[in-house]
Amino acid sequence: MNEVSGALTLLQPMDYDHPDNHTAYSLVVTVTDGVHTDMYPFHIVIENVDEPPECDPAFSTGTGIILAVPETFPILTKLYTVLAKDPDEGDDVIFEVTHASPLFDVFFVLNSNTGVISTTDKHLDYESDPKKFVISIKVRNVKPNPMFCTGLITITLQNENDEEPVFQNLLNKPIDIPENLPPGSIVLKLQATDRDIGDSVHYEFFTTYPGLFIDEDSGEIKIAYVLDYEDPNIVHEQRLIVHAFDNDRVHITAAELTVRLIDVNDNYPQCEGYPNMIQVAETTAINSPLLQILCVDKDIEEPNNVLSYKMNPLDEFSAKKFTLIGNTIISGPMALDYDDVEFAGMQFRHILLIDVSDSGTPSLTSTVTVIVRVTRVNEFYPNSSTNVFNVFENSPVDSLVGTAKFTDIDWPFDNIKFTFAGGDYGSPPKFYIEPDTGANIIFARSKLLMNLSDLWLGQMNFRSIC
Repeated sequence: MNEVSGALTLLQPMDYDHPDNHTAYSLVVTVTDGVHTDMYPFHIVIENVDEPPECDPAFSTGTGIILAVPETFPILTKLYTVLAKDPDEGDDVIFEVTHASPLFDVFFVLNSNTGVISTTDKHLDYESDPKKFVISIKVRNVKPNPMFCTGLITITLQNENDEEPVFQNLLNKPIDIPENLPPGSIVLKLQATDRDIGDSVHYEFFTTYPGLFIDEDSGEIKIAYVLDYEDPNIVHEQRLIVHAFDNDRVHITAAELTVRLIDVNDNYPQCEGYPNMIQVAETTAINSPLLQILCVDKDIEEPNNVLSYKMNPLDEFSAKKFTLIGNTIISGPMALDYDDVEFAGMQFRHILLIDVSDSGTPSLTSTVTVIVRVTRVNEFYPNSSTNVFNVFENSPVDSLVGTAKFTDIDWPFDNIKFTFAGGDYGSPPKFYIEPDTGANIIFARSKLLMNLSDLWLGQMNFRSIC
């Protein structure tokens, strides 16, 4: 109070609504003129004034409250409470969203009575939802002419590694791998995605699988070494367990697939003997089995891989002498004949080529060479008409009586030796015959007294030389 003017001044704000403050004060003022003094009592009553709501300065100034919320934040959970009140005792405030980013009300809700911001039943997803929400909130009192304070809340969504890799291209049927693929050939390229932004996917086998390996970064399953289906050590079917994992192996997804090694017709028929050489007598009967071609095919998984045989003689002459039935060479339809000039030019042998083909795709063919040597048989007797010779009884010694004419169709033709079947007629002999030419020569030292017409030279012995 001013001593001169008597003005009463308020030294500090009166807070009617503070429970520790008085709402009325009794004061006594002393008044003096220097001689006389008087006392003047009076009362000061604090009247309640309607004040605006008060907001948390952190909320109501500058950029307001900034909240960082992980995308894994649970649903239906309290996130933040806006701090604000009405200083007037008994006055309530209401919280209202005056402006918000799109989809705010999908993921968040503001309790108008408590100022609590909570999540809804919609899960947050950094990969598909907005990354930032800005909300303007008004806090007003409940009166006909409400007063208010305002503030901002910014919610930023934080990325979390919350997604598992998902395989995209797994087949529900086995993957067939042809045998003999070169090392490094790609069997399958796995594809897995991870929705977490910035997360990369890597691949691995659960364990080792013979003949296969996987590229950790690309997901390519490749051939490690040549796989031969016919190798007894090679597994024909494998069940693979593959993993797709994200950074730091936070999430691992396992999947199964089956690979099968497929038999390819990659082996030519293998046949015994090269070349096959047989020796057959020219008198062998027609339709006689001569040789069986023995072949095998290593392509073991071709149950219907039947071998077929086809004969390809080198010349037309041989084609008439042999027939192939199945895998057996049969003589015929024409008989073998050693006694042939054309055959002599062939060195008395037939050369046959047998094509052995499998029924795979594509068909593979091996060729077997068969050399048939025909041996000669002395099968024909020498043949001649009647040989009758006349000689004069006074013919000199060593006179030519005649030459025996015989033929032999065994090769070599007419290869004949001559002898007398009944001896040389006397001692000393009266005749002799030249064994190679069949020339009959008188061998007597005196005149012949006999009738040479009685000498039947048909009794001579003629034998062919084969």
